[in-house]
Amino acid sequence: MRRMGTYYPVMLDLAGKRCLVIGGGQVAERRIKGLLEAGASVRVVSPEVSERIAGWEAEGKLSVCRKPYEAEDGEDAFLVFAATDRPEVNEQARHDAAARGQLFNAADRLADRAQDRCAVRGNGRLCEEAQAGAVHAEGGGQPPSGGAQQAGTVHTDAGLQEEARIAHLHQRRPTTFLVPAVLRKGRLLVAVSTSGASPAAASGIRDRIGEMLGDEFAAYLDFAAEYRERALRAVADEELRRKLLKELFAEGAFDAVMSGDWSEWREKLIRRLEQHMAD
Repeated sequence: MRRMGTYYPVMLDLAGKRCLVIGGGQVAERRIKGLLEAGASVRVVSPEVSERIAGWEAEGKLSVCRKPYEAEDGEDAFLVFAATDRPEVNEQARHDAAARGQLFNAADRLADRAQDRCAVRGNGRLCEEAQAGAVHAEGGGQPPSGGAQQAGTVHTDAGLQEEARIAHLHQRRPTTFLVPAVLRKGRLLVAVSTSGASPAAASGIRDRIGEMLGDEFAAYLDFAAEYRERALRAVADEELRRKLLKELFAEGAFDAVMSGDWSEWREKLIRRLEQHMAD
């Protein structure tokens, strides 16, 4: 199991880069939407695709190859998403991407659902036992020792054991990156991750941040970008320029923007800048 805090956060420039999405359902839709927003060149490989994906294809936003995934499908891809409900297909895609040194992420709805139901339907020990039993069943061996009661627990709920097997397969498919919960407001891009612990928690935190940062914050960032360009062009003194730019996001600025009326603060900053431009 991956240690907490070992991921390195990064924003990728995918404009014009070829990205492969394997799968054509709702999970694939979410991945495709983000890729299109980033300007990526998207190719979808799936025997069938949703109406939404077909609509994007009709609009010329992506290409679709209606067939099962094959290794050569990802040869020229910068990034690969596996988003099917078939663990063996996602595993093959992971293997192929690793061999080519590509960025890879598996978004398996069944595995996620299995892990969630394990957490809800049984305690941690039951799920561990069910997974252990499923692993041994895959290899044709026997469940682990530990008494008749433990063995009976593993096999009494066939549905839980199957779900645990899927979850185990998902855990054996390490991805090279995680997809965070994303908040976009104009120039602002906030990405929230729990390092894989709970996608639902990441989404909840993202939503709370979105409630805190209203739409006016996007307008303020547009002003900040313009202000910064003017300061870089007109203020030669590096220390003074740094001080002026720091004032953009001083405590008073956040309070003014959050209140929804930051026109007075804006004029104050502009006067300060113009004063030093004149000097």
